[in-house]
Amino acid sequence: MVNELLLRPDLLSRALGAGRAARAEPALLLRYTRVLFTQPLKQQLVDYLGYGLALEAMSVVGAGKRCARRAVGPSAGGRNPDVGRRPSWSGTGRSGRSW
Repeated sequence: MVNELLLRPDLLSRALGAGRAARAEPALLLRYTRVLFTQPLKQQLVDYLGYGLALEAMSVVGAGKRCARRAVGPSAGGRNPDVGRRPSWSGTGRSGRSW
């Protein structure tokens, strides 16, 4: 890991030097170094995935409620007039009850 600031003209030569030094190291050392740096990031991703999905679901539900209120309009007092109504079709279902 590089912990230095360089001016743009010196940057390429320093990056090439770091690449050459890394290429000289054994392959297993490079592989395990990558694992060492990526494992905490992967763990955080797994730890916070459920929380992020819950936030996303709440935003979708909130957006749906806002759209429904906008579609109903102020004359219905913010209520959806279709909630609680029986279906408009008539007949009996599996239960044998008729509406």
